[in-house]
Amino acid sequence: MRFFGAPSGTTLVARNVNGEPGVVAVREGQVAAVLALSMRSGLITKVYVVADPRKLEGARRALAQP
Repeated sequence: MRFFGAPSGTTLVARNVNGEPGVVAVREGQVAAVLALSMRSGLITKVYVVADPRKLEGARRALAQP
């Protein structure tokens, strides 16, 4: 919980990620991680997490668009 807990200064924002429900973790105004939830019959079946700064470049660009 160090990464997402209150002391980390991270804000979690619900967003669609590739057409699926997801969460974007924002720290100091920058995308710190993206969590994508794979759903079936209303239940979460998989959780995908990306926190590598190089892999987050596409997410940062997409989130910056109006």
